[in-house]
Amino acid sequence: MNAIIDSIPHLNKPRYFPIQLQRLDMLLHRQILRLRQRYQLSLDEFRGLYISDQQVDELIDIPTREESNVTGCAELNQQSKALQQDVQQERARQKGWHLLMQRFALSDFEQDVLFLALALDLDIKYESLFAYLNNDITCKYPTCELALALFSDGSQGRDSLQHNSTLFRLGLLLNIEHNTNRPSWLGRGFYINPVLSQSLTATTSNSSRVNSYLRQDFSNTTWQEVPLSQKIIFQWRNLKTLLQTPSWQSKMLYIKGKAGSGGRRALFTLAAKLDKPILSVALSTILGEKINHDDCIKTIVLQQALYDSIVYIHGIETTQFVNDTFHFIQALVAELDFVALRVPENFTSPQENFDSQVLSIQCTTPDVEQRCKLWRQQLSHLNMAAGLATRLADSFELTPRQIEAAMYSASATAAMEGEVITTEHMFAAARQQTAQQLVQLATVVDTQCSWHDLKLSPAVKETIFEIKAAVQHRHVVYEKWGFGRRSAYGHGLKVLFSGSSGTGKTMTASVIAKELGLSLYKIDLSGIVSKYIGETQKNLDRIFGAAQGSNAIIFFDEADALFGKRSEVKDAHDRYANIESAYLLQKMEDYNGVVILASNLSKNIDQAFMRRLHFIVEFPIPNDVLRLALWRGVFGVDTPLADDVDLEFLAKQFRLAGGDIRNVALNAAFLAAENKQAVNMTHLLKAIARQMVKQGKIPSATEFKHYYPAMMKRM
Repeated sequence: MNAIIDSIPHLNKPRYFPIQLQRLDMLLHRQILRLRQRYQLSLDEFRGLYISDQQVDELIDIPTREESNVTGCAELNQQSKALQQDVQQERARQKGWHLLMQRFALSDFEQDVLFLALALDLDIKYESLFAYLNNDITCKYPTCELALALFSDGSQGRDSLQHNSTLFRLGLLLNIEHNTNRPSWLGRGFYINPVLSQSLTATTSNSSRVNSYLRQDFSNTTWQEVPLSQKIIFQWRNLKTLLQTPSWQSKMLYIKGKAGSGGRRALFTLAAKLDKPILSVALSTILGEKINHDDCIKTIVLQQALYDSIVYIHGIETTQFVNDTFHFIQALVAELDFVALRVPENFTSPQENFDSQVLSIQCTTPDVEQRCKLWRQQLSHLNMAAGLATRLADSFELTPRQIEAAMYSASATAAMEGEVITTEHMFAAARQQTAQQLVQLATVVDTQCSWHDLKLSPAVKETIFEIKAAVQHRHVVYEKWGFGRRSAYGHGLKVLFSGSSGTGKTMTASVIAKELGLSLYKIDLSGIVSKYIGETQKNLDRIFGAAQGSNAIIFFDEADALFGKRSEVKDAHDRYANIESAYLLQKMEDYNGVVILASNLSKNIDQAFMRRLHFIVEFPIPNDVLRLALWRGVFGVDTPLADDVDLEFLAKQFRLAGGDIRNVALNAAFLAAENKQAVNMTHLLKAIARQMVKQGKIPSATEFKHYYPAMMKRM
């Protein structure tokens, strides 16, 4: 076994700093002999509970145990001094150590103390040696007393171990809390900053995670790869020039925009042009793990100083921007020359005096032309329809990152299904990128119906086709043709469907969404309206905020409950109700998506809303011809129908809406299934009679004609 162990090189020879470790072992050996000579290290078997002298002798490779041999100490002292020049040469050759010397200009004593702390990360044996020399089995780390004993004569070096010294102020060394049994300053322990340890032992790579909240990356991206408009890229190029100007005063950059809009890639390109790495700081991790802010700031400042990095803070949108968060950012900025912070589009910091030092770049979501270009790049290797990129760009306001994610999702889904990527895969993947937030606030309306299933009058159908075309081409009209610049309201599309229940309002909205490849979200009014003052506005803000980035169609059923006419103010209730209506009107104006309102009575809608509507569609009760088409379409090919079913009679005699016809057909089918029969005229007439009773009508011979006597017997 020993032969096998001896054959493994890294178990016999130190990987890093062999000469420095050799000198440190000599100095530790000398200190052991000194303390033994003074009887400060007891020889009984319970000392330290316990690290034996024999164990220490083996760790430090002491050939003989000469506790009182002062000559041995002197010889070790001379040998360690003889190694000093070799130690300095080794430090100069080591890349991480040489970089450290350049950045901080440490004295020989400070370098020795730093290496003493580093030794714990180089060899586990030093835990036992430090515990032995500290006369405490729990004190497995270097202390100020041990550092002075090893590297200093007299009081020399004490200033370098104070809290305000270079080693501790810049975070190269971090304090260990005092042991309650050793409260003196000399007994204070310390350890090397893990970031510095990684740097000195060359464990980091060109792209690596430094710790749980830090990651350092090197980039080689170019401006051609940044998915932003030329105007915004021009700002980033100018920023590079400003950062290289000695008189430049701004210490902070706000990168505003949605996550994935291209701001991060622009910052990485800027760093590549400046030949600097990016040090990414995960703010949510720092706050979530409750990491000590002072130590965290020291670590970030140290890593930045070692590599001259650009510090990039992200994750502020996932936290509540409270004072503690702001104070942490402010304290970090105070220690650095420049910091980039990614923030939401409408972000403002809590203190104005902080904003005076801030430069801001708005990285907006790509317009339709840019999105079309990005989609073409993603679809270039596929044999897809030439106009698919344009359709996707028109339908979905996605960021570059979301477009890449949608492409990956569509590819993965098609691969799992064993199929090639289709248009349906692409639209489903695009919808998936925007549905996360809104699905918690509304209900998705899905349908298998198509244009063929809509039994509407020619005039209504023509208007519906116009609405579909307006949704498809609104980006062209607003962006390319300039109507957006001349519009006082948002760039969305607002539609009102008015008509009795069952006339096809919800079905029509779902068919429009399906044909456009968009999702339809039905807003539940019970989750919006609240009796508490201000809660309704908050709920509306959440819905429109989530919908703004969802690219979905928002459907308000029974809209007159929310969009009803404002009344004369007679009491506080009226005043707050009117405030809610005014707030809703404002949110409607600002919203850039598609909103469909459905109401049984359009006259109940406030005129202020009516003026903002682009389309108003009246859904009348269907006539005889449409009712016959509805009756013929309501039964599937799998539904058994008896020979006596007279659909023409039903269409002519009963003035039912499409929803009523569906309910009648369903109830008749249940009756037939219970009797194990095909759906016959008796089942249908009985279901119609019950439907009339639900609506407050009394079945009469006028409607049922010659079927009336037989139908009444079975009621």
